[in-house]
Amino acid sequence: MPPRTTQTAQIRSGRFKTDNATSPLVIISGRSSAFYRIFNTGTNAFKVLNGVATTVEEGGSVDVVVRQGETVRISTDSVAAIEGVYELVKDNLNVRSGHFQVVTDTDSNDRRIIDLRPGGGGGGGPASAYYRVYNSGSAAFTVTVGTQAFPVAVDNSLDFEIPTTGGDRTVKVKADPSTPFEGIYEYLGSGT
Repeated sequence: MPPRTTQTAQIRSGRFKTDNATSPLVIISGRSSAFYRIFNTGTNAFKVLNGVATTVEEGGSVDVVVRQGETVRISTDSVAAIEGVYELVKDNLNVRSGHFQVVTDTDSNDRRIIDLRPGGGGGGGPASAYYRVYNSGSAAFTVTVGTQAFPVAVDNSLDFEIPTTGGDRTVKVKADPSTPFEGIYEYLGSGT
């Protein structure tokens, strides 16, 4: 008799959709030390609120940490239809790639793509997190991990660790304000 095998079912993404998020919409409620990737699948930008506020543009995503007893909320400054999906980011769990795409705009093109500051700072996140950012566009950009900046040329990638301590556990991407750029990022795992 052949050995018995088990298969793990794929976990579906969480979803949200509303015509008016001026009153914040709760999508996640306190799961200690968990972190999530939140995708904007609509056409309007929205803010992810978890003690800090991060704007997620159309086609973009952000990774955030949740502390026990806290919530992650979605909000907009004006009445607008928004929609998106979110996934638990965890070792040994298939998670779709994070995305960012920045066209020329008026705000210096600085975009936060990973924010592992639970509630704006202090413990509660993973011991450390490892990521890879790919430049999938036609212009170079800079990845800033905490206070360190790394250039990423077209068709290149960068692997990095988000520091285990310190107040700034964020990752931002930036290019010349007149230059559109884009990329994807992958979670590679956590450490102790």
